[in-house]
Amino acid sequence: MKKALRIAWKDLLIKARDPLSFVILLVVPLALIMVLGLALAPTFRGQPFSITLVVVDQDRGELSRILQEEVFQAEALKDLFRLQSAPSPEEARQWVLRGEATAALIIPEGFTALVYEGRSTSLEVLSSTDAPLRGQIVKSIAEGFMTEILSRRAMAEVAAAELLSRGLIKPEEISPLVQSWLPQLEQTRSLVALGQQTEQSAQSSLPGAMGYYAISMSVMYVLFSANEGGRSLLQERRTGTINRLLSAPLSRSAILSGKILGVCFLALAQFLLVILVATLAYGVRWTDSPLGFVLMIACTVGCMSGLGVLLCSIYKTEAQAGALGPAVAMILTFLAGGMFVFGQVSPWMNAVMHISPVRWAMDGFLQLMNGRGVGAVLLPAGVLVAMGAAFLLVGVLRLRRWQIVA
Repeated sequence: MKKALRIAWKDLLIKARDPLSFVILLVVPLALIMVLGLALAPTFRGQPFSITLVVVDQDRGELSRILQEEVFQAEALKDLFRLQSAPSPEEARQWVLRGEATAALIIPEGFTALVYEGRSTSLEVLSSTDAPLRGQIVKSIAEGFMTEILSRRAMAEVAAAELLSRGLIKPEEISPLVQSWLPQLEQTRSLVALGQQTEQSAQSSLPGAMGYYAISMSVMYVLFSANEGGRSLLQERRTGTINRLLSAPLSRSAILSGKILGVCFLALAQFLLVILVATLAYGVRWTDSPLGFVLMIACTVGCMSGLGVLLCSIYKTEAQAGALGPAVAMILTFLAGGMFVFGQVSPWMNAVMHISPVRWAMDGFLQLMNGRGVGAVLLPAGVLVAMGAAFLLVGVLRLRRWQIVA
């Protein structure tokens, strides 16, 4: 193991003495973070967060009026919701399908009367798959409204029953009394607060522009570094360094382990430097969970290093490594949404994005930036470990043709 570590340390020192590698692996990602962060900051902060809600009011009763005017159009939420009316549920569905509305709220006929009579009824919410977070806001408010109505009706009925048992009211007065209490939704503010909380949760799913691109560009350049480590292995093969190592009193496993560790060391050093400078220069706040942060760094570096070894085993020349490696890194980053704001995507697009290991790395770091703990990154970390192990295994098997592995 000591011999493998010495080989890895030697490879890292050689790269550290190369000023061009320093510029490519440190200065360039930091410059990209700054340029993208400043240029695309309005994409993260400047766009108004709004919901076009089409309402089908088949009830036109008191409770439907309260829901629309006093909840969705309350002072705190009127800038969030743009209410539109549709004559039928089918037309409202078409608006949502065509993207003309974010969500649809269908209030059934007789809604107010059924609630007053204590009979079963419900509200229907339809939301676009392209905007699941906004749809969740509407659903949360509608569910809160129904819960408030049912709880107030239960309290009113209990109070009326108590008054009846004491002879303070007559049986025929119970129904009008309950109906007079229900519209007085004293907890409407709690529904507005629920909407505000859900809105803030949806908006906070992305960090600021600097934070977002600090993650994506850092991960992309970890793959660049891993590819650079693989290219150095090709260079040593061309210059005969590998043959000299094979003739030395070193086992083939020690040589291979040292070369792979060298790739990991280079990727880790570059990653840590970018994180440090991005924190000091751009004020990027990475996490409140040191354990989760260390776990994500280790899994990301391991996965990208394994991919670097696999790519190295595929290349035939250093020129191929220099041309194809960066292209693969940029394609995987673009596919992962690292070069554009992915915010809300359809399920199929989300599945495509997660083909890329860069997406899993970004998922983990975004969770940490949003204040989550180590538990939130176990899935992306586990996927990165599995991907990295698969990349490394295939890469090592392919390196048999170099006769480094017996």
